[in-house]
Amino acid sequence: MENSGHIVHFPDQPEILRDKIIKAIVADQSEKVCHYVQRLYMIEKNFEVNFIYVTYLMKSHKYVEAYSICQEFEEWYCADVAAVDLYLEVLIANEKYLQAQSIIQSGLKHAQSIEEANKWELYEVSLKEKLNHYTPLEEKSLSIKTIEEFLKEPSQNVAYQIAMVKKWSKECPESLILLADQLFAHNLVNQMTKVQVLDQLIQLKVNQWYHYPWLGQTIEINPVEYKTFNQQKFYEQLMKEAEQLIGSNIRDLEAIQAELSFQCLMLYPLAEQIIDCPTLWIETLVEKIGNIAFENKKHAPILKENYLEYMRKIDQCTIEYH
Repeated sequence: MENSGHIVHFPDQPEILRDKIIKAIVADQSEKVCHYVQRLYMIEKNFEVNFIYVTYLMKSHKYVEAYSICQEFEEWYCADVAAVDLYLEVLIANEKYLQAQSIIQSGLKHAQSIEEANKWELYEVSLKEKLNHYTPLEEKSLSIKTIEEFLKEPSQNVAYQIAMVKKWSKECPESLILLADQLFAHNLVNQMTKVQVLDQLIQLKVNQWYHYPWLGQTIEINPVEYKTFNQQKFYEQLMKEAEQLIGSNIRDLEAIQAELSFQCLMLYPLAEQIIDCPTLWIETLVEKIGNIAFENKKHAPILKENYLEYMRKIDQCTIEYH
């Protein structure tokens, strides 16, 4: 309509938009459905319209937008038996595997009947099947691009690499989970960075196997089976043991504790298994770097030699990693 040469735009009428949406659905015109539902959603921001909007965004392969919109009613999707299917589909399409798994685990935990538990078990099986076959080109491109960007910094710049790993863990944990094995295997990634990658995977409680470089060999690690570095009481006990053995010489104590901390990181996550006698380990370290002899007849010489061998491996790996 025109008024004094200007076009007057009347606000959308919900009834008219609903009629247009129905006609577009009948005609199987997903793009038009999205267009009209978007306009309706601006007027009536409720779960019913949100569900229709997300459904047709997914049909139009607009996965990122669908995820953004459905997040506005996340609790509703998780609580609605009919809607949770769609929500899980959106999460998987956006590679939000941890979020999908968390919802399924919560559903299994709070199931109030056998039928409900069976439903969530089916979701779990379905998720695993989709994960086994879901390898889109976007995912591969992301992996290559991310590693290339990451490796622009030299491996000696540990602070940068660790900061990036922590950022990925917070902002896109799924990508870190996918990239971890490649980061573990790459010789331009500093060992301290690899320790941080593993530590973040443990924090995320990831339940899958990785090939982790450890003292010149590769071992199989499942993060869910271990505690994070800061959760290990053994580390604190080792520091206190050093304080009791070294005494009041602050300078020597700081040097020994710094070396012990580095050794624990290099042995992570198996430090507690290797250092089964903290006192002897500390004494062996002090003798090695300070030429101070301890009179200790409680432990067999073979154990001390075993510790020395581990320390030599740590020293050798430190040279190789740098």
